[in-house]
Formats: sequence, structure tokens, C-alpha cells
Amino acid sequence: QTVTPAWQRESVDSRGKSPSLAIDAAGVPHLAYIDSADNSLRYARRGALGWQIETVAADVRALSLAVDSSNRPLIGYANEDGVFYAHRGQEGWQSQPVDPRGGSQVSLALRVGDEPCMAYVNEFGDLKYAYQAESVWYSQIVEVAEEAFTGPWLAIDDQGNPHISFSQRYEYENVEFVGVRHAYRTAAGWSVEEVHANTDFGSRTALAFDRRGTPYIASDDVDRVWLATYEAAGWQVEEVAAAYSMLFSGLALDPWGRPAIVFYDAYGSNGLILAARGPALSRMWLPLVRR
Repeated sequence: QTVTPAWQRESVDSRGKSPSLAIDAAGVPHLAYIDSADNSLRYARRGALGWQIETVAADVRALSLAVDSSNRPLIGYANEDGVFYAHRGQEGWQSQPVDPRGGSQVSLALRVGDEPCMAYVNEFGDLKYAYQAESVWYSQIVEVAEEAFTGPWLAIDDQGNPHISFSQRYEYENVEFVGVRHAYRTAAGWSVEEVHANTDFGSRTALAFDRRGTPYIASDDVDRVWLATYEAAGWQVEEVAAAYSMLFSGLALDPWGRPAIVFYDAYGSNGLILAARGPALSRMWLPLVRR
């Protein structure tokens, strides 16, 4: 009989918020977060002697962490001075400006060859995509700020094309709607499609691809956490958990393409919950971990 290892918890820092976690090829965890006392950007790596913590930048509003194929940490972040890309060199952390317009939300991903790219919302509320080529950053507007955007998540498909999931508030025939949308770029430019309507504005989103290239998007609305899968008939949405206080936190796919979602019960007694898809025929969602 297989025994499932118990969850182990350890303290990284006594004051932190907005964490972003990445695991490198050696299984070493890397963590970026904002110091809740002074809003500085911190980076932590667990070594033989415990967690080693470094300060990367000051007065940060948003961040996103990735680890490249050489296990080097990379961070996209935003503050009132703009959007920046930070990498760790021999002389410590170095930051490059990506966009001089201050940003509020950032998602970092890596293209083929470890070339970084970002999705973010700038100070005017535009949803933008930026990529680095030969150490120079270029940016494009995905959607202009006629609407309000939040929760962008960037992922790269196996063809090297960028995809962004995000929450958007928009008006149609004098009626206000909120929905989660999917933007993707091809040779013809950017296209945007609706994934799920009438969600709660401010929702976080996450986007991932399985080995077949099928996209999955997870988010929450007012009273439930849900997962959308792109199939032949379009986006299919299924409920993962339903309760007034369920708030989505993260999405990952295992090596077989099975989704797992982390969310938390903000006002209830369930705490942190990890849900994973059961047998394909049953399509059940099983709460695995509760704190």
C-alpha cells in the first residue's frame, strides 16, 4: 500500500504577502514576495542552511517569478516607476526597464531559449504584452483600457505563441458584465474570446497547457471556484467547489495533464484546499489537503 507523505510546513519570513513560487529542475523551491512592512521585493531560496533571503527592489506593487533552464531565478515586477525585469547576476540583482508606465499586475513566462516575456496592466489600465529579444524589450497592447482588467496570467504554447487569461468588466447594451477572457497571438495578431461570463470582477485567473496543447483556465466567481477546458465545442466550464467564501489561488497540471487547483476558504473553517481531478469517467473533484 502506498503511503502518501504528510505535508510539511515551514516559515520563510515573518512578514510577507503576494508570494510567487517556482521549483527548479533540481527540486529546489524559489520564492518571491512583497515585504508587508515596507513593500520591498524579496527573493528567497531554500539551501542547505535554510532559507536565504535577498532584497531585489523597493516599493513593489506586483510580481511574478520564474526559473530558467539553468535554475536561475527571474522576476517581473511593477511599481510606480514602471514595469521591470530582474535577473540575478554575478554582482547581485539587476533590473531592466520594460515599460516606463507604472503597472499594477504582472505575469512572467519564458519562451524557447529562456527568453522572458510578460503580461501586465499599465497605469492607464491597458492590458499589454512585452517580450525580450537580444536584450531589448518590446511591448504590444492586447486590449486598450476602455474596460477594466485584472488577474492576467501568461502562458506560452508549444508553438511559442503567447496566451493570456484575464478578468474583464465590460458593458453591452447598457448592461454591465464581468467575465474571464482568453487572449492569444498568432501571425495575424491578437484575438480575444470569452471563456466564462458573469463572474466576480477582481478574480484571479491561471492558464496552463497539457501535453496535447489543450488550454485550461481556472478562476472564481462570487461563490465558486471553476475550471474551463477548451474542447471541440469551445470552452467548457465545470464547478470545482461552491461556497460563498471560496477564493481561487493557483492551477497546475501533473505530467499526465491532470489539473490540480489550490484555493482557500476565506471566511469558513476549511482553510487551504487542494483539489485534483479524480478518474476521468467520474470527473470528480476531491479535496486532498485542508489546513
